[in-house]
Amino acid sequence: MPKRLPCAARKTAIRNRFARSGGAPAGVFAMLVVVLVAVVSASSARDGGIVAGGPAQPPATIPDSPRSDVGQGHWQRPAASADPEIEAVANAVARRYRISLEATRELVGTAYREGKVIGVDPLLIIAVMAVESRFNPIAQSDG
Repeated sequence: MPKRLPCAARKTAIRNRFARSGGAPAGVFAMLVVVLVAVVSASSARDGGIVAGGPAQPPATIPDSPRSDVGQGHWQRPAASADPEIEAVANAVARRYRISLEATRELVGTAYREGKVIGVDPLLIIAVMAVESRFNPIAQSDG
């Protein structure tokens, strides 16, 4: 039967074993580097390769709601839905979470528009929506 080490000695033995093994596996650091490179390249590709470019194009006028321009007799779809990247993300989210493509287009278009306005990656906004509510419109927080 192996001899039991006191608690402090056992922790030291575990710490020493971890240090001798070279710390965290090299694969963890390689994975972090790959993820970092992917994020940087994706964001630069979305910006057209310009990190700090000139003034941004003014956003298209989009009504706040369908009822905001009832007097005009028509409702304008968000201009962002014409973008193929938004359409691809909307299709993927609609398939993954089994929700309506039209509702998904609206959510993804809003995430891209607001992400551009406040300077946050729109995919981050979409990921938070997916994790927090799984795109359930009646989801509520426990807190």
